[in-house]
Amino acid sequence: MIGVKLIIQNQRERPDRRGDSLEGQPVECKPSHIWTAPDLLTAKLTACVIQQRLRELSSDHLITGEALTVEFPVGENESVALLGFGSTAYCINGRLLSYQVDLSHLTQSLSARFPIGDLVDELKTLVRAQNPYRGKHLLFENGDCGLDVRILPCPTTEWSKISLPEKLADDIQDNTSFQLTDVHQSNGILLYGPPGTGKSLICQAVIRDTLKKGFTACTLYGYVDFLALREFIDNFLSPCVVILEDVDSFTESRLKTGRNPGLAPFLQFLSGIQAWSEPVVTVATTNYIDLIDDAVAKRPMRFNRRYHIAPPEPAVVEEMLEKIFPEMTWTPVMIQACQGLDLTGAHFSEIRRTALTLAKRQQRPLPEVVMDAIQIVKTHFSPGQRRAGFSP
Repeated sequence: MIGVKLIIQNQRERPDRRGDSLEGQPVECKPSHIWTAPDLLTAKLTACVIQQRLRELSSDHLITGEALTVEFPVGENESVALLGFGSTAYCINGRLLSYQVDLSHLTQSLSARFPIGDLVDELKTLVRAQNPYRGKHLLFENGDCGLDVRILPCPTTEWSKISLPEKLADDIQDNTSFQLTDVHQSNGILLYGPPGTGKSLICQAVIRDTLKKGFTACTLYGYVDFLALREFIDNFLSPCVVILEDVDSFTESRLKTGRNPGLAPFLQFLSGIQAWSEPVVTVATTNYIDLIDDAVAKRPMRFNRRYHIAPPEPAVVEEMLEKIFPEMTWTPVMIQACQGLDLTGAHFSEIRRTALTLAKRQQRPLPEVVMDAIQIVKTHFSPGQRRAGFSP
């Protein structure tokens, strides 16, 4: 498994324990264990876990010499102060242990005059299995020093709020979170269809389901360093779900462009889903599946399911309207006005926003202004009904 490199410098064990306790003269120690990280994000995450655990184990500690602290986010609105440069002496079971860190050089080390192999093994396990990113909703972006992470809230969208054919909804769930909880295998699905049909809502429901079951969810809205991302996920986050919104933005077909230099790393990322150390489920969305390279859109074992998320059928429109307008009853005339125009869930949400605006402005009940709101949205968005200028 590729990950944080652990370089162990063996030292000859001595029965002499001078310097092990706080009594007596300090004895100079050479580093016993050194961690080097491939990037700043990995170094910070490792430092967060190591420093927290050493504080828990020690009866006292003291930062020695020059020191620099940095903030590290561990929750949606929570961060901790890390020692980014400097040394700390910890007293553990009456013996001294020295911790040194230099995040600018991506290194950390432990020094002691007693064996610390078991402690190092414990720290390695904690960094992988109990780091603060576990069970969170993470947004990955390209930062100035490589990958960067923001912690997002858990989405509120539930499956019951999405109007999908029952068989389709069940199959999507079977191929996402169910793969992590019961099948224990990696998988990939691709959601495609016109804008506004609910692909992002489905992703939100998958994320919520994933977090509620104790797994991590990773979201991306554009191209990142996919090789670094794969290493980071494999070492610290899997099993998890990875959401790739608007995947067509960086997977455009090479037959159309002639070349796509960013495609190869992404294909390597996808090709490795069966080789993750723990299961990883990838969910991608696109409005333009015809623009995507065939190596992405038509290659099993990268995306094993392709789901067409189309505008709602007439039979589903009433159900969708009732979910978006739970406070009112829809008449057959109102429902008929919303059918036959390929209106999507996004359009119906805009009808609600427009109706609420009209109701407030005109001081009228919501049912009395809904037909006006439907007509306004039709005018702005329905094919063949758009016109230049301002529409009331």
